[in-house]
Amino acid sequence: MKKAIAILLAVCMLFAFAACGDKEKATPADAQVSDNQTGDASTPDTTEAEKNEPEKMEPVVLLDNEYLTLTINETYIDEDDCYTLKATFENNAEKNYSYYIEPSSINGISVVNYLYADVSAGKKAIEEINFEDSLLRNNGVGEYTDIEMTVIVSDDEDFLSEESVAEYTVHYYPLGEDKATKYERQPLDTDKVLLDNEYVTVTAIGFTHDEEWETTDLNLFIVNKTEDNIALGADACVVNDIMIEAYYAEEIPAGKVAFSCLSFDDEELKDKYIEEIESVEIELAALGETNILDFIGNIDLENISEEDISSILGGDGLGFLETMYLFEETVVYEP
Repeated sequence: MKKAIAILLAVCMLFAFAACGDKEKATPADAQVSDNQTGDASTPDTTEAEKNEPEKMEPVVLLDNEYLTLTINETYIDEDDCYTLKATFENNAEKNYSYYIEPSSINGISVVNYLYADVSAGKKAIEEINFEDSLLRNNGVGEYTDIEMTVIVSDDEDFLSEESVAEYTVHYYPLGEDKATKYERQPLDTDKVLLDNEYVTVTAIGFTHDEEWETTDLNLFIVNKTEDNIALGADACVVNDIMIEAYYAEEIPAGKVAFSCLSFDDEELKDKYIEEIESVEIELAALGETNILDFIGNIDLENISEEDISSILGGDGLGFLETMYLFEETVVYEP
């Protein structure tokens, strides 16, 4: 049941922020490393071969129980510039299980990761756990000292409807547990706090331009103050008093921080005669995992039909969600 709820939650968030997109961005060049953050602010110069060479290490067992033995074999930066853990998932049970990893964090900063594995009873799977980490490195986060992951064990035979068999939070310490640090960003003079309420603090940390995607990006640093996972999105956006498309959605796990950005398409800015951004007005809305789960708690997800989903979404996919927003506030950024 938990997975079905999680999937519906993801769908809800998608409908809530339908105009939003997500991509990794560079952030201002003057980003600094916190005094509490281990590592140099710059990435060492390496050749492509050196960058992709797996780190020589002894295997590290993160989890060993009746369901799973999880071992990290090596680490490296892959061809897509992702920080990668090469891991062995060994199914210790007498039935098939599925394993996946929920959103993770590096030094307390929320990051995107990709892992899902089906493993037959008594067998092993060797998988890559990839972290899209360019935002961290571009914001001066040096060495990774604490990688936190929540590992979910699920019944492979009834993936959608069954409760998770087990959940485990594990930590991988690349430099050793005694060297684990938590990232604390030091404010810059150019920062502007856009929103600071009981749920989140959203700070604008400047504009950058993405040549590859041809977008102008307003970079944000977000702190989730709650014990609940929060999805934050832009319902509407105005640039220089002109309505414009906004590409933004971010999920911040409970108690974590995240780097993200609000992207504006260069072609659209040009079409609307915006040569220089003088002001940005954003209508930010947030959904909490708990309030959505409360809403769907009485829904029979095992037997839900397309008609039921359409009814829940209220046709446009937005109406019912607006009643569940944690908050909806308009903020203004003037560079």
